[in-house]
Amino acid sequence: TPEMRAHLVATGWDGERMDVVCLGGTFERVLADRGFDPARLRAGAAALRSRLRIADGDQVLLFVGRLVAHKGIFQLLAALPRIAAAVPRLRLVVVGEGDGARIERGAAAAGLHGRVITSGGFVTGPALLEYYELADACAFPSSFEPFGLVATEAMALGKPTILGSGFPRIFMGDDPAGPAARFVRSDDTVGIADAVIAVMTDPRLRHALGERGRRLVRERLSWAR
Repeated sequence: TPEMRAHLVATGWDGERMDVVCLGGTFERVLADRGFDPARLRAGAAALRSRLRIADGDQVLLFVGRLVAHKGIFQLLAALPRIAAAVPRLRLVVVGEGDGARIERGAAAAGLHGRVITSGGFVTGPALLEYYELADACAFPSSFEPFGLVATEAMALGKPTILGSGFPRIFMGDDPAGPAARFVRSDDTVGIADAVIAVMTDPRLRHALGERGRRLVRERLSWAR
């Protein structure tokens, strides 16, 4: 990304000898395959919802990534009480490996037992697709990302996506008035909470972000392109 190029130049690399080539989307080949069956994916996500004991009518906010500080998961947990007060039926689903015990302790300490569900470890392939399909929105409040493939994954499936200030601005899109993702400061738990609340309580906003994100990944972040 241009941000990574600037970072390298600041540490002494010669910017004149660099080209920036953004990555393509993780799921591009899967979604473009003629054998891809959206109905089967929806059925898998419904079965996953049942296994996770998420009730009909509950809204799902999804986090995917390593459970370490710079990925923003602990800031998201700190924001959760404010979010839960405004969105009473919200469930946070956390997918990734790392300090899962800290996640559980943080949820219990905040009085959010049962509102935070963890995958229990690393998830990939078709199983990860089902987690994304399960989500009403995704939040990745990272403070640093060399690129950020989780954003392409969520946006490729049309999920409204909230990104931390560590993500490259390519995920914003070209229209500041109609961004493809909602950006927040990674260290601002109130700002994170308010962005999640705005997305979760506004169906029109969710739809608009989802469609703009899907278009961005398809048109600008394509391996074929």
